[in-house]
Amino acid sequence: LQTHLNNGMYVVETTDAANPTVVRTVPGNFRKVQVFGNYAYATTDSGPTSVIDLTVPEQASVVNQLGLGGHTLRVDQSNGRLYLNRSSSLYIYDLLADPTTPTLLGIWSGGSHDCRPNGDVVYVNGSSAGPTRILDVSNPIQPVQIGELGDGGHSSALYFAPGGETILLTCDEYPGGHVNLWDVTNPGQPQWLSMYQTPTNGSTSIHNVEVKGAYAYLGYYLDQLRVLDLRDPSNPAEVGIWDNNPNNTGFFWDDAWEAIPDHDAIYMNQ
Repeated sequence: LQTHLNNGMYVVETTDAANPTVVRTVPGNFRKVQVFGNYAYATTDSGPTSVIDLTVPEQASVVNQLGLGGHTLRVDQSNGRLYLNRSSSLYIYDLLADPTTPTLLGIWSGGSHDCRPNGDVVYVNGSSAGPTRILDVSNPIQPVQIGELGDGGHSSALYFAPGGETILLTCDEYPGGHVNLWDVTNPGQPQWLSMYQTPTNGSTSIHNVEVKGAYAYLGYYLDQLRVLDLRDPSNPAEVGIWDNNPNNTGFFWDDAWEAIPDHDAIYMNQ
């Protein structure tokens, strides 16, 4: 699935990754999309948030809408929750009872640009150079902040190490914005481990990060795609680069917005 604001959401057949085919376009104004079961949830700042039935991908269509929109949203597959990230608050919905009609469980009042849920814990990215706040959502009616990190105001991702450690990657979006790695095995007592930044330093910025297996895939705007080996989170190693703009020409926010690994392919939004 791919969103393109006013151009709607594209449903793309990627069985043959070398020859992707658009099989359906769902009209709408969408910025971010996530999937739970046979349904996609797509939103944008101006709203609403649409529920899209994907049971037959070639016939995908909107079956319901939430009155609110958000800058981004996240689905936690482990407990069937939808997190809607708004500039003033984080809204938590239940998807298990009826995925076509999400039920509001609770609201946390604090700026939420993006978040990364993990069961009873959610890592909430503020905005700009703001902090990452760590929430206990075991009681989603009353989320409780249990920690705070000094950076990661844009996006984050989680790596689950073979030894049982939980590693959080936090990203800042501003000139020189980069990624920091934290041990959050005990989310109430996070420990900083390391950082990674491209050699261009202050002339570009990271945007989003996704993790698959032991590797992080960084959408790094003008610095394009960077792949990190996380097996030693205290010393992450860059093991892959795709850069079709080595001179970093263009505007600060051009090029790689997000890189999503899936099977043997990487899908990158630009």
